[in-house]
Amino acid sequence: MKYSFNEYVIKILERLKIKKKLGLIIDNLNKPKKFNLNGKIKTITIDTTLYESELCYFGKKFNSDKSPLNFESPSRHSYTGVYNLLFSGLKNNQVDIAEFGVLENASVKMWSSFFHNAKIFAFDNDLNFINKAKREKVENVNYYITDVSNKTKLRDTMNEINQKFDIVIDDSNHIFESQMNIIEICSNFIKQNGYLIIEDIYTSKKAHEEKRYLEKLESFKKDFKDIFFIECKHKNNYKKFYPNHKVLVLRK
Repeated sequence: MKYSFNEYVIKILERLKIKKKLGLIIDNLNKPKKFNLNGKIKTITIDTTLYESELCYFGKKFNSDKSPLNFESPSRHSYTGVYNLLFSGLKNNQVDIAEFGVLENASVKMWSSFFHNAKIFAFDNDLNFINKAKREKVENVNYYITDVSNKTKLRDTMNEINQKFDIVIDDSNHIFESQMNIIEICSNFIKQNGYLIIEDIYTSKKAHEEKRYLEKLESFKKDFKDIFFIECKHKNNYKKFYPNHKVLVLRK
């Protein structure tokens, strides 16, 4: 079919319009979307029964209950396999790590062994735990006393340190309100692409129902690119009463 010059020009313009529209659609697809919980927090289930990682062995070595290989602990989680998957790409980097909950200093020693160039900031509200941990003289670790149940004290501590972290882990009192305090205050102290992880979320306690997390996290979603639960499964998981092998992951 032959076209007149005018018809030919019109056809070209129509094709250009279609191409432009397609370009706009593709550009729109490639734009980062605003994070939305959409009425539910995603849950990923990871079974590491057949995965004995380097971090699992460090956890066992230092008697951390984060490792499913540590049969000396009265409770066992399978976090180390999951953390090995998440953090293995960072182990040789210069990283800043914060952990709330010192207790016997086990996980501090585990992190120090796994990450080759890490600065570790450890927090607890019990001065006895901190003083005992300091006597072990683990390199590149600083200890601070704070109270995660007191939002003002926690904010003052973090402002005083004024440090941004690649990884923040809460293994403190496992109380919902304290977990929310940590998320609210620490969201300003996490580096881009950094992680904030809340450990030991009970799956059968009313205080830890998913809808409570969903309601509270709505106000924090603007600060994170992704929020999800990980159900950490392993044949060696053990908790005498209420199972709490679930973590909440917030990615900056």
